[in-house]
Amino acid sequence: MDDQRLVISDGLWQPIVPLLPGKVTDAGMTAGDNRLLLEDLCRRVDKGSPWVVSRSW
Repeated sequence: MDDQRLVISDGLWQPIVPLLPGKVTDAGMTAGDNRLLLEDLCRRVDKGSPWVVSRSW
């Protein structure tokens, strides 16, 4: 794994893995890269990036 990308340590990641959908044992498709998604969410929260709302109400 690319060390520059690493936000979530392996020790923190291991307990999270069984809780996420998209495992091989789950029905339907398997997930692509849950860790990448979670790391991106952590970066957005850390940087304070706003969430873009695509719908106009």
